[in-house]
Order: sequence, then C-alpha cells, then structure tokens
Amino acid sequence: MFAGTIHAFCAHLLRERPVEAGVAPRFVELDELQGKLRRRRDWRDYLERSAGSPLMRELEGTEIRVRDLDGAFDILCQYPDVEFPPGDALEPDPVGFWTAVDQFWARLGALLPATIASDTSCSIQKQVREFGPALNSADRARTAVLARLLSGWDKNFRATQNRWPSRNAALQADALVQEFKHETVEPFLAAWRQYLYRLVVTLGLEARELAAEARRRAAELNYEDLLQLTAKVLRTKRDVRQALQSKYPRLFVDEFQDTDPIQTEIVFLLASEPDSEPEWEAAPLRPGALFLVGDPKQSIFRFRRADIDIYERAKKRICASGGQVLPLTTCFRAVPALADWNNSAFSTLFPAQASPEQPAYRELDGVNDPDGARCGVFQLRLPATLQRKEVPAADARAISAYIRSEVGSGRRSWGDFLVITRKKGHLALYAAELERAHVPFEVSGSEAFANSPTVEVLGSLLYALSNPDDAPALVGVLRDELFGLDDEELFEFHRQGGRLLLHAPLPPDAGGPVAEAICTLQDMYGWTRLLPAAAAVDRILERTGLLAKASAESAAGGEAGKLLFALDCIRAAAAESGASLAEAVDELEARLGAGEADPPALEPGRQDVVRVMNLHKAKGLEAKVVFLADPLAGVRPRADVRIVREGNRATGYFQLTRDRGEFQTEVVAEPQGWAAHEAAELGYLNAEELRLLYVACTRPLHMLVVSRWDQADNRSVRPWERLGPFLATAPAVTIPELEETEPAAAELEITVEGRRAAAEVRDEVLRGLLRPTWSVTAVTESAPGARREPHPESEAYGPAWGRLVHALLDYACLHPGCAREDLERRAGWQAMDDAACAPLGAVAVEAVTQVMASTFWAHVRAAAERLTEVPVFAELPDEEGPRRFQTGVIDLALRLPEGWEIIDYKTEAGDPVRLAQRYGEQVRAYAAHWEKITRERVTFAGIYSVRNNSLSADVRAGTVVPDTA
Repeated sequence: MFAGTIHAFCAHLLRERPVEAGVAPRFVELDELQGKLRRRRDWRDYLERSAGSPLMRELEGTEIRVRDLDGAFDILCQYPDVEFPPGDALEPDPVGFWTAVDQFWARLGALLPATIASDTSCSIQKQVREFGPALNSADRARTAVLARLLSGWDKNFRATQNRWPSRNAALQADALVQEFKHETVEPFLAAWRQYLYRLVVTLGLEARELAAEARRRAAELNYEDLLQLTAKVLRTKRDVRQALQSKYPRLFVDEFQDTDPIQTEIVFLLASEPDSEPEWEAAPLRPGALFLVGDPKQSIFRFRRADIDIYERAKKRICASGGQVLPLTTCFRAVPALADWNNSAFSTLFPAQASPEQPAYRELDGVNDPDGARCGVFQLRLPATLQRKEVPAADARAISAYIRSEVGSGRRSWGDFLVITRKKGHLALYAAELERAHVPFEVSGSEAFANSPTVEVLGSLLYALSNPDDAPALVGVLRDELFGLDDEELFEFHRQGGRLLLHAPLPPDAGGPVAEAICTLQDMYGWTRLLPAAAAVDRILERTGLLAKASAESAAGGEAGKLLFALDCIRAAAAESGASLAEAVDELEARLGAGEADPPALEPGRQDVVRVMNLHKAKGLEAKVVFLADPLAGVRPRADVRIVREGNRATGYFQLTRDRGEFQTEVVAEPQGWAAHEAAELGYLNAEELRLLYVACTRPLHMLVVSRWDQADNRSVRPWERLGPFLATAPAVTIPELEETEPAAAELEITVEGRRAAAEVRDEVLRGLLRPTWSVTAVTESAPGARREPHPESEAYGPAWGRLVHALLDYACLHPGCAREDLERRAGWQAMDDAACAPLGAVAVEAVTQVMASTFWAHVRAAAERLTEVPVFAELPDEEGPRRFQTGVIDLALRLPEGWEIIDYKTEAGDPVRLAQRYGEQVRAYAAHWEKITRERVTFAGIYSVRNNSLSADVRAGTVVPDTA
C-alpha cells in the first residue's frame, strides 16, 4: 500500500521503473522552492550562453529588459505539457506610423495653449510635456523607439477644459487623442506586441527544453518532471502500465478538485482496463478501481494548474464507465448555526445550475455539537473615522486584543484561533501586532522572511565577510545596528591612516570604535577561512549576539525563528554541495528573493498557537474561531495565462507584463486574439474568487468573525464584501482595551565605554552559564583503590590482556555451547581490531577454557537470564552543589529465582582477598545502582578472579571462597 502525495507517488513509481522511464535510479526530487531556484539558475545560464545569437540580438533591438522575460519563462516551465504557438508576426513597418505621429503632433499643437502651466491638472497636457522632448530626440530608424513613444498614449486621457484656451479646443483635443489612440497607437502596439510575443516564446521554449535536459543530466526532477515522466511511461509502455495496475489495483484520491490534467491522466490510466488504449478519456475503467473524493466548490488552485474543467470531465468519464457520483452534504466541522448561515449565503451566491466555470451549490447539514461555546457569525466593525491606510493596523490590533482577552478569561486557548487574509501582503503586520500583545503565533504564506530586518543584518554581514575587497559592504556593516558607527568616526579612522578593507592591516597606533569593530570583523573573517560555512556562521551568531537580540525583541520568537531558518538554509547549502560561505550566502539571497519560504517560530511544532495565513494556505484547515481579516486587501482577478484543452492536446497563450510604478503594469507582449482568451479566462477567475470566499467561510467550527470597515470606499477591493447582505443581523464582537505588556526598553549606550561595560556584564553572565551544573565520574574512579600504582605482576600482559579476556568471556556467556576452536576464532577476530591482542590469543583462550570448566561457569549457565557488558548511568544521592552521576559497565548479571547476582571479572594476578578489598567498593556501587534502576533485589555481588579461578564471597559480607575446577 502507498499513502502520500501524487508527486511522492510518481517518484515512487519512477524509482521502481527507472530504465523504462529513462531516468537515473538515484535521481533527486526538487521541492517547490528548490525547483524554482533551479529554474532561475538554468534560465540565467541559458541567457549567458545564448548572448550574441541572432534571436538575442533581435530581442536586444526591441529594448526588452532581461528581467522582463523571467515571467514568460516561468509560465512556459509551469506548463511543460502545453504547446505555446509563438505565431508568425513580423516586425511592423514603422514608416506609415511615423507619418501618423507627425500629423497628430501638428494638429494637437495647434490646439494647445501657448504655454503649458507647470501645475497643470490636465492629463493630456502632462503627456504632451513628456512626449514632445522625446519625439524631438527620437531615433526614427529604430522601431522600438516608436513603440516606446506610442505606449505613452495607450491610456484613457481626458482634457481638463479650464486648462485649454477654449471649451471647443478642449473637446477637439479629446477627440483627436481618442482618434490617434484607436487608429494609430492601438494597431501599432498590437502588431508590435505580437512580434515581441513570437520572439519571447521562441526563446523561452528553447530555454525550457535545454533546462529540462540540464535537470536530466544532473539527475534532478522537479514536480512537473515527476508528473510528465510518469504519465509518459504509463502512456507508452503497456507492460509497465499493466504491471503497476496489478500492484496498485485500487486507487483512492482525495481533494480531487485540486488535481491538474497530468495527474488526472496518471490516475485514470492506472485504473483503466489492462488492454485498453492509452487515452484516459477513452479507456474503460476497471470496476471498483478508482475512488475520487472532491468538492468543486473548493477548487481554488487554478494558478497551480488545477482545472475545474478536468474535474467535470473526470466525473463524466466515471459515470460513462458505470460508476456513481455520491453527494456528501453532512458537515462534521461546523455547528448547525454556521452551516445554516453558509447555506443561506452561498445558495444565493452560487448558481442554481452548474456552468463550465462554476458548480451548483449543495446545502450542508451541520451536526457538530457546540458544547456550550459561543457560536455563530459575528462582525468586527472598524469605525469610519479611520483613514484607509490605518485600517489594516487597526484590524490587527483589534484581533490581537480580542484573542488575548478570550484566552485570559479562560474561554479559549491560543490554538483555537485562525486568522485568514485574502492576500499575504499584510501578514507581517498582523504578526507584529500579535507579537506586541504577547500572543504566540505561527505565520504561513508570508514574505516576512524576506523582509526580516534581523536576517537582512546577518546577510549584509556575511556578504561583507565573503567579499573582503568590497569597501562599501564593509562600511554598510559598520554603520548598521551591529556597530552603530557614524560618519565622523569613520572619517577619523580614515584620517589616522586606516583603510576600510577587511584584509588591510590596522595602523600601529589605531584606536577607537572603528578599529575595534574592524578587529572584531577580522576575527570573524578568519573563522570563515578556517571553519566550514555553517560552523563559522554559528560562531559569528554567538559573537554578534544577533540571535539573543532577536529572541529578546520578539515575544513569540518570530525574528529568532527567521534567523535560525536562515542558518538552516546555509547549513543545507553547505551539506548538500560543500558550498563555501560565499556560495551559501548566494543560496540564502536566492531564498530571500523567492519570497516563498515560511520560517518557523522559535518553538517550531508548538500546537497551542494562533495561526495566521493567507486564504490559499488555509485550505483544508479548521479552527474553533476564524477571523476573516484585512478587509480592504482583496484581489482584482487578472488573466495572464489561458490554457485551451481539446482532447489530448493543450494549447497555451499568455500576456507578458512588467511593473510600471507601484500599482500599474505595462503590457510587453501578447499573442494575436488575446482579448478573447483574456475574457474567457476571467470568467473562470471570477468564479474562483467566489469559491475562495466559500473556503474561507467553511473553516470555523464554532465562530466566524468578519472584519468590515464602516466607511464607503470605491478605491479598495474588499475581499469579504459579497458577504455584506448576509451579515446585516450578525452581532459585532466587543473589542477590549489591550493592556500594555511591553516593558520599558532601557536606553542603550553605544559608546566605547558603554560597549566595554556591556562586555563585562556579558562575560560575567557567561562565566555563570559555564559553571558546571553536573558532573560524571566512572564507578572505577570512585572506588578507594582506583587510583593505584600498577602492580608489576598483575600488569604483566598490559591492558590488552584484560580486553581480550573480557571479550572471550562475553562471547562464551552468549554462546554457551561454544568450543575451544570457537574461542580461538573469536580471539583472531579480536586481534584484527586490536593488534595488541595478537600475541596473547593462546594464553587468553587457555585461561577462559579453564573458567568454562569451573563450577562457577556451571552456575552461570544455570541462570534463567544472563546479561553481559551492561552499561550503567545513575545519579548519586542528592547533595548540595552540582548534580553527580556515575557511569560504568557491569561485566555479568545473572537472574536466579531468589534475585540478581552482580559479578565483576578481574584479570590481574593477586590474592583474592586483596582483589576484593581493592575493588569491593566498585562492585557494591554496581549492586546499589542495579537495585535502584531495576527495583529488584541483588542477592550477591562479587569478584571473579580469572587468574585464580576464584569467586569472592559477597563483597558486602567481606569473605572470599575459592572455586575449585
């Protein structure tokens, strides 16, 4: 049986059949973040190798920036199974368009006022001020220049009448600009963008193929590779498909609404009849082979290739094969009050009849017992007096205060709360407010790691240590919070002859804070040259105190968790490839740039915390109380990719854009007919927004709280606003005043004297921490005779004799029927591991053979249980001072009907009475520890002399009885 994700299942199948799949048996699976970082490296490598190629030279002439192409490559790699036709658009002929531009400029100039006021509010006049100088200096031989000029007019301009010589002039300017836009700007830009689309897609497809080949050579497979290769081997290798069908006769797929087309193909091929054709929509299914569980109302991962059309096609295929569709409507999560409210809201919002983009709604039956808890739907009302920009922080403070009050009263625990936002942009703000309220939390789906000031300080420091010739990097470290030096101090150091380079020696008479700081950094630089990257960073963190600072400043451990996560990234890079510090820092920067890592809190795995996440991360989770937070941070769906699936063929189209300012984007390239593709895709995206809202409202068990701002505002996209009509009678939660729990921060002194005083305090604390709180001694050391001078006769053979005899006695005890030749063979093995034992084998075997012939050994063999070489670790009785522990090894423990016997072998020569006197305390300690640990009685504790074949009496009694063979 196999249970796991579809990607893990595919990896499992490929490892079973690597030859047929054409993969290396020991391939490495790349997780989502690793796959993204690998894709970026492959893309950069391709761009470097293809520099100077005809296609790249043509692209360079279009003024496209390399970073503008990143998004196109990401899209092409996300859909490796999709064909993206580049089209055949050629570069548009600019001659006629230049003529149209000149005519437009002349006509518009005749309408303009003699002088355009510097403070004009007319959008046309603002554009004229920018366009005129650019037109006068334009290189008309380059089509890209014309495209840049015309893109400035690709907006909806309106004339402000009081800024024109007359109302008629303003109206004519309006009409002229609209005519120019529709007859010149839009046709040219459409042709230009289609031409760019051909270049971009052609380049991207070539790079996609080479990147796949590079992963194959490196024996690395990303998520898309796992799916593609598995589907291919099932589709093309009938014998493999039949063998796997026999091995996995039943398939159960949960969350089927989130599967993509390739995953669906894999599942249906495995569940098909053995001799069927390899087309999943045509192959008959084996009766009872496939069980799918899914809710199309929770299909919310279209951006990750999930396709609601495929869900519907799969459902029809099951029905056509004689299967059944069973509706499941009982909700074991929500209390009846929440289920009833969801039914009233979403039976209105969802269509009565299913459409291609949206399923019909089925009502839920709530059965969860509320158990006396406060239940239902509530509002968190934010007053209209707040400014729009103040709303997120006010909402976060209110939620933090409410949670702290509920937990403080004993009504709830931290783990009862889940805070959901539609987007991840403000998650760090909500985390900060929870931190301020001393509420333990865990954030998912945030970019807080990339924006962490502590990680940024560490990154800057490690970069400077990795690049000792980079003076600006060093100055940045000296001026940041680690050292806090100002420009005057840096200038004074320079005036004294100091150089701001890590490898430069300090002037002989250099002093002051800058010299001290550089000396400290040079120590750290030395560690990076001598130690592995992870060990060096460990020591640097200890020296800087960054981790302690992050822990102290973060009540819930958020910043400390980010810092430890950064250290884990460096460790991983060093462990996987033996990376240098510079390479490990590059890996850390790549992860920071990816913006998708979720660092743990200081106590990862803690369950009793408030969870904070964006809506996509909340899928599949639940909580007793759910907040739908951040009431102004909604999403305007934007279609940038359209996949059209017809049978087994998938064709893709996309629009390439780039950021233009903080809230605007500019179209770079798009295929012919994109407007129709965009309209079709927007229908699906708008439908998915409703499903996201449904997912959000079905997370709570007892209580749903929806944040709302009482001010009317058309500028904001409100993610929860569609719930407004159904919240009219919902009561508002009462937000208590949050008591200030933050202690007053002590004012820090960062002068040289202040730092020295702090160092003295720190050193004293460290000395206290380094004082031992426990000690360990061996039982042999604690015995009165342990520290003795070697006895000449007893040490004749040296320590090797004792080791060999003990090993042979241990062997004989565990193998009661062994013969002399077995002992000789065992002695030979011992000699291979311990060369000093080689010359002692014969005499040791003879000594042990005599022991085995004794009545003592008959007594040993008669024991119900024999334990040899038993390690002991026990705490000594409580005393003042550090805790003390004893450790040792009991040679032999025998279980007899009346209790345990503890026996210690001694191989040295000497009078048995003297041996008992010398080692009696040791054996008595073993006996005492054994009784304490096993809670069973020790009836005998003695010493067996191998040289004399003598067993002492119980050392607790003090007599010795010889054992005659």
